[in-house]
Amino acid sequence: MSYVSVMRPKETIKIETKPGFRHIHEIIEHVGIVTRLECWRLYFARQDSRFATLEDLAESKPQWEELERMAVRLVQEEVASFNTFSDLRAQPADVCNEERENMLLWQQQFLLYEAMMYALNKGNIRRVEDGFMPWVFTFKGCEGLKYIQKHKALEVVPGRRSAYSVPDTAAQGMHLMLMDGQHMDVSGDGEGDEILDEEEQDIEQEVGDDGGLDV
Repeated sequence: MSYVSVMRPKETIKIETKPGFRHIHEIIEHVGIVTRLECWRLYFARQDSRFATLEDLAESKPQWEELERMAVRLVQEEVASFNTFSDLRAQPADVCNEERENMLLWQQQFLLYEAMMYALNKGNIRRVEDGFMPWVFTFKGCEGLKYIQKHKALEVVPGRRSAYSVPDTAAQGMHLMLMDGQHMDVSGDGEGDEILDEEEQDIEQEVGDDGGLDV
């Protein structure tokens, strides 16, 4: 909340009590940007005392290639990765810096969030799939599983017949493939159409028996 109190001092109570998705989304995005800019400032200040602020750096008009090299180095030094972070955690208690470890994790999660946000906004399904797995471990680690029991009725369980579950077509070994309004011949000899027609009728019958899909 220390970052929120600086960025949005008039909204701290709302964010502490019942914030909306848009508030949390913007806070995560803005805090991530601000902390990364601070990493840039500190890095260049260590390299050259003339660059006390980012404005000083901009006035020097650095080359794009140089900025790319610095960005790669910043990611290696300021973002948690498996190799570097495990070594930090393995240090003795009197040597380790927990604040720095937390900041490295923060930067990692900020970048993961922004990468997922970008992929979702652009409709890049492959990128969503690539970025989804780290979030699975994150949600599991923070016990973000409280909705599982609530939505367990929507789970597809083979053999269970329920008006609240979608028929498990995969368990029946069936995939409806439509092309130009007609079934695709998956076997190449015409038998695929008959198999798909029979399986489609079975699914329609199951949906009818279950009272339809509740969506």
